[in-house]
Amino acid sequence: MAGFGGDPDNVTIAGQSAGAFAVLALAVMPQARGLFQRAILQSGPFVIEPDAPERAEARGRLLAETVADGRADALCEVAVDRILAASGVIARQFASGPGDFTPPYLPCVDGELITGPLLQAVAAGAASWCPMIAGYTREECTVFAAIDPALATLDEAGLLAILGKRLGDDAAAVLAEYRALRGHGRHPASLLSDVQTDAHFVGPTHELAHLQHRAGRPIHLFSFDWQSPRAGFGANHCLELPFLFGNRDAWADAPMVRGADDDDYAHIGGAMRGYWGAFARSGRTEVAGLPPWAAYDDARTVMSFERCIRPLNDPAGTRWRLAFRALKRV
Repeated sequence: MAGFGGDPDNVTIAGQSAGAFAVLALAVMPQARGLFQRAILQSGPFVIEPDAPERAEARGRLLAETVADGRADALCEVAVDRILAASGVIARQFASGPGDFTPPYLPCVDGELITGPLLQAVAAGAASWCPMIAGYTREECTVFAAIDPALATLDEAGLLAILGKRLGDDAAAVLAEYRALRGHGRHPASLLSDVQTDAHFVGPTHELAHLQHRAGRPIHLFSFDWQSPRAGFGANHCLELPFLFGNRDAWADAPMVRGADDDDYAHIGGAMRGYWGAFARSGRTEVAGLPPWAAYDDARTVMSFERCIRPLNDPAGTRWRLAFRALKRV
């Protein structure tokens, strides 16, 4: 860090999606404490648990069989595009069924660096030293549903079967709640996407915030709510990235940001960079000309990034929603 002109005693690490999962893994890892001072976690699927050793070994064995004739030592010689293509094979083999968006590879519980589920470690106080910003996009899983052909023909019975595996006897009541919240005319795949967004991203992020607040460590939550011009995408996974980094040209081929209003892009992106930069410099979120962003507490304050940037109390409905209570039980 010092070699690049930075302050080695004032380091903020950040990650998105699997990167956020990795950041949280570092935050609960005793061996990493002191290497950084703060963390930013965007769209982390914290409900996912690290692999048991035997499951991780099975993933690696399947990869070797798929691209390297079963020889682990030959994997280093395999072209990157073949390994990337094989990732789809791995994901499908280990998926629990349609709508399972678990990544093809996961960190492994080794008993030393990673000892178990990350949120379990947070609950035990392992991350209580680390100030954080954490958040999600409002419709994370729409983009995953759009690329899963098995969901195109999903019907009511299939949706209830999937929810039944996840929620047991609560499935029908939870589905009725989502219909009331999101509309009765939505395709079953869209409703599944709503459930998965809450189960994999929104709920676990609020749980992380609750645990950090309980430990006395400030954490600031956000929800990226700006809606993509692409019908059906909403505020999908990765949508906040071109706004945050200000590199819209690099996303020219991404349908989710095509047609974005220039004023929205400049306003939202500038605000995010202001907050993120202030936090990285000082651990605080006060920025002149922007709304105050309070740390998460019993009011469950979340900063909403959309055309109108504003703090909201409990916008996800974690105080009262049946879905969150059901998801936490399982």
